[in-house]
Amino acid sequence: LSPPPPCPGEDEIIVEILTDNYPLETSWTLTNTCDTDQIVASKPKETYTNRGKQYSDSYCVPSGEHRFEIKDSYGDGICCGYGIGNYRVLYNGAVGAEGGEFASSETSSPFGSCGPVVTFLPTSSPTNFPTSSPTSNPSSAPSTTPTKFPTGAPTSTPTNSPSTSPT
Repeated sequence: LSPPPPCPGEDEIIVEILTDNYPLETSWTLTNTCDTDQIVASKPKETYTNRGKQYSDSYCVPSGEHRFEIKDSYGDGICCGYGIGNYRVLYNGAVGAEGGEFASSETSSPFGSCGPVVTFLPTSSPTNFPTSSPTSNPSSAPSTTPTKFPTGAPTSTPTNSPSTSPT
C-alpha cells in the first residue's frame, strides 16, 4: 500500500536552489496563471545566505497552471561566472522548470493545467445496429454483348513515307 499523496487535492511544488557565490542576490516567485496571476509561493532576495548550498522547499498550492520566475539582483544569474548554482522546480514529482545560466531573470514556460481534469462517461451508440443494406439486391451481371467502339477501325498498314504538308 503506497502512502497518501503529500498534498491531497492540491499540487505539490518542490523548489530546489543550489546557490552560487553570492546567494543573497537570488529571489524567486511561483505564480498560478489560471485566473489572476496569483503568487502562491516566493522567496525574496537575501533569503539564501550560504554559498554553494542546496536548499529545498516544499509547498502545497492550489491546483493550476504555474509559472516560475527566478531573479538575480546583480544580473549575472546563478551559474556560471561566480559559482555553479542551479535551480529545479518539481511539479507533482515531475520537472516543471530548471536552469541556472541567465542574466537578471528567467521565467519558465507554464506547467500544470487550469481546471479539474474531467473524465466523461462513455456515450450510448449513435445508431441501433445492424442497419439495413443500402440496396435490396446487387445489380445484374455485366452485359454479354460489347459496346460500340468510339472511333472507326485503324488503317490496315502504316503509310510508307511522311506527308509533305501538315495534316
